[in-house]
Amino acid sequence: MKMSRSKPTFNLMLLGKTGVGKSATGNTLVNRKHAFKPSNQMLSCTKEPQLECGEFGHYIIKVVDTPGLQDTNIDMDVTVGDVSNSMALLPDGFDAFLLVMRYGERCTKEVIEVISALRASFGEVFAKEYCIIVMTHGENFDMEDEEDQTKTFDDYCKDIEGPPELLSLLVDCEYRTVLFYNKSKARREESVNRLLELVQTMKHRSHRYNSEVFAKFASERDTYVISLKLPQLIAPIQEKLSFLKEYLEKAMEESNANTDLKVKERAQELLNTIEEESKGTSLMDGLKNEVKQIIKTLENLPSERQQRQNMLKKLNSLVETIKNPPSTTGIIAYGLLRRLYTATGCLCMVGAFVAPPLAIAGVASFVAAKKFDNDYSEAVTLYKEEERDYATALSEINKIKEMMGKRK
Repeated sequence: MKMSRSKPTFNLMLLGKTGVGKSATGNTLVNRKHAFKPSNQMLSCTKEPQLECGEFGHYIIKVVDTPGLQDTNIDMDVTVGDVSNSMALLPDGFDAFLLVMRYGERCTKEVIEVISALRASFGEVFAKEYCIIVMTHGENFDMEDEEDQTKTFDDYCKDIEGPPELLSLLVDCEYRTVLFYNKSKARREESVNRLLELVQTMKHRSHRYNSEVFAKFASERDTYVISLKLPQLIAPIQEKLSFLKEYLEKAMEESNANTDLKVKERAQELLNTIEEESKGTSLMDGLKNEVKQIIKTLENLPSERQQRQNMLKKLNSLVETIKNPPSTTGIIAYGLLRRLYTATGCLCMVGAFVAPPLAIAGVASFVAAKKFDNDYSEAVTLYKEEERDYATALSEINKIKEMMGKRK
């Protein structure tokens, strides 16, 4: 089909689970019956992103169909990669992302995961600026409408009950919803016209969602993909970390430089693995910090060992200090002699009244008492110094033992 280059062009991307009518919607949009091959409920026929073009009235419509999100045989992280490949099919960007859902479908866990994946893949602007929800099988709504003709499709959308993820998506995209008829030929044109009207009224019409916008949310995509695989990634890393801690304890006991080096190499290797697996996200920061602490401990081991040796030397010196604790024997002896000579001097002086020569003996006794008084004062001072040294030594020993205990 030859298309006019002068006609306005809409670039659209189809997103959604397998079996909800994505491919059929794509065929309706490009006005061709077999442009996209429909899938059944269990198996996606779209294994790779597919681009098809067609004309609808005065417009050229380019549609990229993507592999079904949350397919049984497709991992979610692979799906996010498929989204990246889909972006490359139209380098000039997309006017809208069409999230295709089946009318009346129950909002299952899979649907919630699809919404989370799309928000993570395209970033915060996905719902607010570019998303339109397309509900297929509009014929089913018409059958229900025959029973209650007062309820419009807009009323249905605003009354939807479901998990917060679905309701917040509807609010964020300002209830941009379209009821699509892929089976009813008479209603197809109405569906496409309604969709194109919505695209034209979207706030971002002046700029498409292109690769430049997509690149801004690379971190969010990486974080989302890693979060899905986190339990599988963490298990082997935690096992290696456990062994690493055991090796560290042995290295601290052995005081061997070669052992230190081997453990440090293992720690650095594990740190590199964590950084590679986390891809710059913060999801493994806890494990990363543990390994960094081990590396830091290994780097500080030589100086800590030297400090330990210095502490042991000081400890031995202090032990010598407290082998001979201060004694009170000298103080008692000097005190007794001082009292004895003082009493003798007093008696001699009293006796001097009877026998004057005793006065000489009394003076000699007082001189001796004074000498022992001086010796007594020196003994008390020495005792206090020894007692202080003894108490200080005991305190230092306890501190050193406590510090050495922490280093074990």
